[in-house]
Amino acid sequence: MLLAFHGATTMPQTLETDVAVTAAAGFRALEVWAAKVDRYLADHSLKDLQALFAAAGVLPLTINSIEFIAFRPADEYAAIRARCQELSRIAQAIGCSTVVVVPSPLPDRSLAWADIVAEYVRVLRDLGEYRYLIYGLVIIAIVRLKPCDAKGHSRKHSLHKIQCL
Repeated sequence: MLLAFHGATTMPQTLETDVAVTAAAGFRALEVWAAKVDRYLADHSLKDLQALFAAAGVLPLTINSIEFIAFRPADEYAAIRARCQELSRIAQAIGCSTVVVVPSPLPDRSLAWADIVAEYVRVLRDLGEYRYLIYGLVIIAIVRLKPCDAKGHSRKHSLHKIQCL
């Protein structure tokens, strides 16, 4: 297992800071936040980006992320494909093998499971055109949380423990 620092934990900071903090904390890898890469590349080249990671001895483990990849109208899906192509190009240039994609909220909660699976298979096959990358699919679970006391009993204002319903 390779433990990595995640750039989302330092959102207001720059990519340069993330790389420095990753190295200083003893992590060998960084999950790179895509928006930080965009800001960095506005003033730097891909060679500069490669050098940034190499100088710190930090592996760019993943690029995070392309959100809500499925159930999109054609024009929005075209933007997803373009972003995938762009992040794939950057990832390949810096030696990063994974671009993370995040599922979409369902357009209709009564949608059949087979239809949901079919949509994600279609999208992941389509995005799989960029064969040199592994796409990490992050599944986000949405649960209702209810505060409760240490014994598991509901309490109006308790923040001691959170119980998933």
